[in-house]
Amino acid sequence: MPLQPPIVFALFVAVLLALVPGYLLWLRVARSSRTSPGVLPSPSSPVRSRVSVLVPVRDEISLIEGKLRNLLGLLEPPGGLDVWIVDGGSTDGTLEIIDRFCAADARLRLLRDVPGGKIVQLDAALACCDAPWVVVTDADARMPRHAIVEMLAVADEAPDVGAVGAPVEPHGAHALDRFHWQALNAARAAEARLGSAALVTGPCYLFRRDLLPRGFASGVIADDVHVAMTAAACGMRVAFAERVVVTELRSPSNLHELFSHKVRKADAYLREVVRFLPLLGRFPVPARTVFLWRAAQMVLFPVAAIGAIVSAAVMLASAGAATVGATVVAGAAVCGAEAVASAAAGRTPRLAPAAALALMLAAVLTAVLLTMPFARRSARYPKVGALAPLPEEARR
Repeated sequence: MPLQPPIVFALFVAVLLALVPGYLLWLRVARSSRTSPGVLPSPSSPVRSRVSVLVPVRDEISLIEGKLRNLLGLLEPPGGLDVWIVDGGSTDGTLEIIDRFCAADARLRLLRDVPGGKIVQLDAALACCDAPWVVVTDADARMPRHAIVEMLAVADEAPDVGAVGAPVEPHGAHALDRFHWQALNAARAAEARLGSAALVTGPCYLFRRDLLPRGFASGVIADDVHVAMTAAACGMRVAFAERVVVTELRSPSNLHELFSHKVRKADAYLREVVRFLPLLGRFPVPARTVFLWRAAQMVLFPVAAIGAIVSAAVMLASAGAATVGATVVAGAAVCGAEAVASAAAGRTPRLAPAAALALMLAAVLTAVLLTMPFARRSARYPKVGALAPLPEEARR
């Protein structure tokens, strides 16, 4: 006897609840698991270690001066700081600005004309720098003054920390992108408190140079995901510097940009999941659990979402127009009540944005799963979104 639409719908909804609310509940109630010590030799103290900052750039005339001023204004760790700016073939005047800053500050070094995309640029810088700890940051990212010192302090809390990520705040982004980052920041913080944020560090991160003795692996697109998973595969933890909020000045500002951007990111993310799946046995226990749950979300969430939508449509079609109308009104009433209650409590409404974000991510992951076997992507992404400089940069 075939399953009836209500039963099918209930099963798909149960999967969705297990994948997202169930995961968040697990993060909240689970205790930190004891991780195995790292297999890499640890610097005597990250806080006292020298740090190299890597900044890949290409045609960043509108951002580079603000970026360099931001870097030179950072608190310097006791071990010292050097900045490697790697140019990918700029033709818009970016190099002239970099040259001017390099002449004024010996901590800045420029590697010229390294074409081939971000990963090639990072590999070129890694081949030159010899500091035990490395920070990767993009031209459109602005770091708080205490960022590097704080990330080193987080790394110093345990000898098995291999990488440290930070929260991201997109400036001038579409509302769904802002909501997405808020959710990701909260999840990554909870994962780190559990034991290890295993899959991602975010676009501005600190890591041990020994993790990549020969640079990035072939075919890497998402450098931050690759570093995080490499750390886990070496038995190391991925920590999270919750007080270091990095501002991104270039973010998707409309739905078309947002969808395209998330498809590229999800595709790169899933490729690293496939790469590291055979190495899962090397992951510390909390990192392994986070990896499996996050991988299941990427693969099963779009399937369950589509199944729930289709089975709901079948039920509503058979129930008639009156039931459809009643369902729509009930859904709007629930979202409206939540919005009113949130406003009364001084909070941002969550239910309606969460539903919209869930639908968008289901579409994104469906597109990735269908096209991944045929897509040939590289790390040379087109720049996304409208540039939204911070007020102090706009005044210069």
